[in-house]
Amino acid sequence: MRVKRLGDNRRVVCASRAYLKKSGRLQHPDDLVHHECVLMRFGLAIDRDWPFLIDGKVRRVVVHGHRIANDGGLVRDWCLHGYGVARKSFWDVEADLKAGTLVELLQEFSAGGTGLQIVYPATQDQPKRVRLLIDRIAEAFATLGSEHTIAKPAARSPAPRRNRVQMPKRRDRRRSGSP
Repeated sequence: MRVKRLGDNRRVVCASRAYLKKSGRLQHPDDLVHHECVLMRFGLAIDRDWPFLIDGKVRRVVVHGHRIANDGGLVRDWCLHGYGVARKSFWDVEADLKAGTLVELLQEFSAGGTGLQIVYPATQDQPKRVRLLIDRIAEAFATLGSEHTIAKPAARSPAPRRNRVQMPKRRDRRRSGSP
């Protein structure tokens, strides 16, 4: 697999003003235990462990919620409609934060940023349209990067390095004699 870095990203913890009015504002990541969270599912894994920088160390806080989706747009919609606190990519909620429909929470505890990347198969026979699409996406993010800066937390330390996961090679699963 090949990886091409597109830009910077960070995750933000956010909620709607209506939710905060009803449930109260969070002062510390430990307050999340008293709040309904809207959770994202990635395959079989549910994103329940949210990282925060507390006392100079990254600590994961386990969150709970009744709404779980594998669609980031749905998680955003539920958050906008006041169903709970969500952890979203800044890119997904930037307009909502600027418009004031969502409020960023716990910014001073942000565990830092991540890279936004595109991952694609490393083949010599990559179709030209795929190469052009990858180049166009990278170009679009480069253009955004020059006029668009991701707001960074006030107090921040370097993000922990993440190990890249190596995916197993795909096996040919074609059956002989299949209709």
